[in-house]
Amino acid sequence: MYEAEISRTSPSAFLFIIDQSGSMEEQMETEQTKAQFVADVLNKTLYQLIIRCTRADGVRNYFDVGVLGYGGDTVKSGFGGALSGSVLHPLSDIEANPLRIEERMKRVPDGAGGLVDQPTKFPVWFDPTSAGGTPMTAAMRTAAEAVVAWCDSHPSSYPPTIIHVTDGASTDGDPSPVADALRQMSTSDGQCLLFNLHISTAGGEKVVFPRPIRASIHTGGCYLACPARFLPTSCRSLRTRAIR
Repeated sequence: MYEAEISRTSPSAFLFIIDQSGSMEEQMETEQTKAQFVADVLNKTLYQLIIRCTRADGVRNYFDVGVLGYGGDTVKSGFGGALSGSVLHPLSDIEANPLRIEERMKRVPDGAGGLVDQPTKFPVWFDPTSAGGTPMTAAMRTAAEAVVAWCDSHPSSYPPTIIHVTDGASTDGDPSPVADALRQMSTSDGQCLLFNLHISTAGGEKVVFPRPIRASIHTGGCYLACPARFLPTSCRSLRTRAIR
């Protein structure tokens, strides 16, 4: 299980499912809302993934990547513009279609033991939004539809990794049966990997689950089975717990 090589001819997939309900408007200690924090982490993750998959000939499509946002009574692609029409996209298409490029300040060493602010380009694919209830079951169902189609098209690839970010409980019923069905979707290399990342303004100890023996990478409080050279470091900003 989980032995397939990730390559341009046999890519894997990341699908991010993002809670955009009204409670994501709650402010954190950083003075960002939870929605803003998650959007920043996700945009950094996408950018770092693109960098790690870039070679002299351009961005290599080692992964298809998608974002689903859910809030109120809506589940839709978290991407806008040219990427809004479908859920999963080759990484090179994502690199070519940010919503905009912002200029932000980054703290860097000044060479004398201090730090200085330096302007840096920050591509944005996903904007923060928060409103209404938490249709988590519907989001899992939409994700399952996208994942089963991807697995049918890539029967021997490393299976998709689904990362769900939420701050609360479902308002459209128990999502567990759909989540369980999603986890059981598979390629010949094994079942999909589904992780639930809970974001909270409250402090607490990390919940750390046993690390898989092979090809595991630490991400906050959880371990993902995925090649280390591809893991974006910004994923480590979130404490995680697995959907069981």
